[in-house]
Amino acid sequence: MGNILRGLCPCGFDTGDIFAGGGFITVSDTCNAPAACLNCNEFLVRNYLKKDTTLCPGCHGRLTFYDDPSLYAPPPVIEGDGFLFTWKLANRDGHFKLPRTEFLCPKCMKLTLVFEDKGIWS
Repeated sequence: MGNILRGLCPCGFDTGDIFAGGGFITVSDTCNAPAACLNCNEFLVRNYLKKDTTLCPGCHGRLTFYDDPSLYAPPPVIEGDGFLFTWKLANRDGHFKLPRTEFLCPKCMKLTLVFEDKGIWS
């Protein structure tokens, strides 16, 4: 079961609904996650677990997933785990994690994009 996320920035950028993670059938080989191409300033949702998702389909620049600290402000200290979204990576060590903080907006290139949790999907 995954999470429905949405990213909003004061500049007007809106990611729309992001169906993050994977469903019941694809849980072991899918982790849909937000990513950005800093070459052409595109926002994408790609499968974090597939090797062919590291390049932008538009310009073929390198994609950076939003769990990369270069795309977010230092997270504030928050009670609990401090993450908006986490996904256990099947057949790998670790998790994909989105902290509760502000992220780089691909439109205005400021650390003002905020993701919110809209619910769950299966």
